[in-house]
Amino acid sequence: MSPTGWIGIDIDGTVRNWIAKVIEIYRREMPDKRVNENITQYDIAPFFEIGRDIYKYAFGEWAEEVYLQANPYPDAVKFIRKLKNQYKFFFISCQPNLQTVEHTCQWMVNYFGLDIPTTIFTKDKESFPVMDILLDDCTENLIKTRDAGIRSIAIDRFWNQDWTGERIKKYDEFFSIIKELKIYT
Repeated sequence: MSPTGWIGIDIDGTVRNWIAKVIEIYRREMPDKRVNENITQYDIAPFFEIGRDIYKYAFGEWAEEVYLQANPYPDAVKFIRKLKNQYKFFFISCQPNLQTVEHTCQWMVNYFGLDIPTTIFTKDKESFPVMDILLDDCTENLIKTRDAGIRSIAIDRFWNQDWTGERIKKYDEFFSIIKELKIYT
């Protein structure tokens, strides 16, 4: 694959702290139910007393609050603004339904302004060979894109410690990686 200069950036778990908002609402709405906040895998259901029903709430009944009010991770807004000014990138995200897609688009406008880059919503990130690099938090996505020939870099999260490939702990580390590749707008 020849270099295109395009970078793909995941949203939830990478720049938006989706899980913190889910836990906050869960504690408020279901104070008698337990949650283990030490989430060490991508599937969050085992960490909530209500199990897989957490997805019904997070993607449905609570979706507007979760997807519009979740905070960006520290330094995420600065990271995206710097990326936008210096590199060719797009957001690439897997959303569970149209409602969460709409809320995600509004969230990005709220945090990144009206001139947000292209956003691709797909469950198959590996099917976009136009990108040279993907920054993501999901081990499964990272494996699939790596196997498709895309350089796949994890943003360090508790739930992706099983990823054995490249990882960054801070957004600034990502700029060191892409600078080496000489990917500029």
